[in-house]
Amino acid sequence: MKTNKILNTETEPYLISSLPARPNLPYASGGINYSSSDLREAFDKLPLLIVERLNSLISEIEDSSVCESIETGIMDSHTLADMFNDIKIGNFVWYLTMDGEPVSTILYGIMERLDRLEAEVFK
Repeated sequence: MKTNKILNTETEPYLISSLPARPNLPYASGGINYSSSDLREAFDKLPLLIVERLNSLISEIEDSSVCESIETGIMDSHTLADMFNDIKIGNFVWYLTMDGEPVSTILYGIMERLDRLEAEVFK
């Protein structure tokens, strides 16, 4: 996954609170001599950083690459993409439990009981 969290160290220089109280004043008077366009640009920097990261994340989600980097914890190196594939091919049932018992075992037991009942009914 290429998109990373936005760190405080990245946002601090863009915070409006980091500007002097009167940014339009000359340096000698405690300002930073910003023009009106410089000031507008300063206000836009943080939202633009957020937009850039959000768009990057959306692109990764659309490309499905994000699914390949999120581990499920089901087993070592098992990713979300692996889990989606397991669902698709029918292997996901092997990971499920119900009342502490594997669903596959429960289903096998149900099928055995059904086979016995059918054998009795259709003798």
